[in-house]
Amino acid sequence: MPFVHNVGCISKNTAIWKGRFGKKYDLAFVYGYDNNLVLYALRVSNKTIAFKQRNNKINNRLYKSVEFPTSKDMHFVDVFMALPQAIEIHVDNKRLSLSLTKDE
Repeated sequence: MPFVHNVGCISKNTAIWKGRFGKKYDLAFVYGYDNNLVLYALRVSNKTIAFKQRNNKINNRLYKSVEFPTSKDMHFVDVFMALPQAIEIHVDNKRLSLSLTKDE
């Protein structure tokens, strides 16, 4: 996708080791609740936005923490856009862009 600059693979098992050296990113969105993934994002980005974690020490380090939307009537895209919207990134539609690999 032309608007994506860099894509990498991170799992909860490799996140603990990744990001110790190398480049920094301006921004990271974390959609999960795994401490290692959030800590990885905090190591490699200037600003990390995530759903509110169970660990307040981690929440205090986040640029922005967002309560997970709980409405059952909420569209899937709106749930995932809660993080970008927390920093004033808004959308005007619910279209998705995706690209599959050969294996997928």
